[in-house]
Amino acid sequence: MLTNFLRQTATGLVTIVLLSLTACSGKTTDSAPFLTNIEAERVVNDYAAKNNEANANGDEQRLQQIEGDAMAIIDTAAISIRKNADPKPPPHQSFRLTDNQIVIIEAANYPRSFLAVAHPDVAKDDFDLTLLFQQQSATTPWKMIATIGVEKPQQAPKLRVNQEGHAELVTSPAGLATDPGKVCGALSDYLNADGNGPHVSLFAKDKILAGTLARDAAHKKALQQQGITVERYGYSHREEFPAPILRTAEGGAFTFCALERRARISSPAGFAAGNEAKALLGHGDLVTVMEQTGLGIYGLEIGGSSVTAIGAQGGLIRVTGTKK
Repeated sequence: MLTNFLRQTATGLVTIVLLSLTACSGKTTDSAPFLTNIEAERVVNDYAAKNNEANANGDEQRLQQIEGDAMAIIDTAAISIRKNADPKPPPHQSFRLTDNQIVIIEAANYPRSFLAVAHPDVAKDDFDLTLLFQQQSATTPWKMIATIGVEKPQQAPKLRVNQEGHAELVTSPAGLATDPGKVCGALSDYLNADGNGPHVSLFAKDKILAGTLARDAAHKKALQQQGITVERYGYSHREEFPAPILRTAEGGAFTFCALERRARISSPAGFAAGNEAKALLGHGDLVTVMEQTGLGIYGLEIGGSSVTAIGAQGGLIRVTGTKK
């Protein structure tokens, strides 16, 4: 659920990070009407109201009507956990999205998309969300398909806009530190190599990714100290959730990655999963977390040669196996 951005949680056998993003960039040939900021603001407010309703009622189907792609997977699992991990879960904390800053992404055809930088009124003052909304066709609803939480001193991406005030899509990797169409796969490889490998120069300076590597190392060490064998621990890029690549004001690029982190573990004595893992699928030896990361790619024209993570989100989505 969207309110997961307020907490960083150890869930069963995995640690869940804060927020990140992904998006669908499927194309159609249907022309799209001009989207105004007033209409986009209405979409944001409608989303917040329906998100509160879905979470208050534990309604996964309702949530899937307003969220899509990796975001829907993460938040549907979060509702299942909340309903099943605790027989008397605390009431949902309703929220409003305030101080909305809307940037419409230029598009002559569907899908239509826009970014909204907003402040959740239940969060601390130095925390904002960057949300990606998309409508696939004239007959389908708007859905929030990606979000990252951005905590100061980190800042939400500042996008370059054209004369109409619309964000510009990046259509070529020219002038960038790396090809933004391949950066998510490179990020997955970098994390799988424990911060080593051919992509070190792109990611090594980033503090958020350094924290991800430290978290993973601590997680594996903690499992081993419990007598649990870590047979596999790795990332894969969920390519079925491609994201629009947007030009930043400084001449770089911004895009979103959806990664899946899996830990296959075993113990001769068996183990009991935590309450949240049990809520999904009982005991298990394959724990899967979906994570999203918003990446800024520096433009060579401003002297950059690396990639920085702006924010991240994730959640436990699956536990499989029969370990007791």
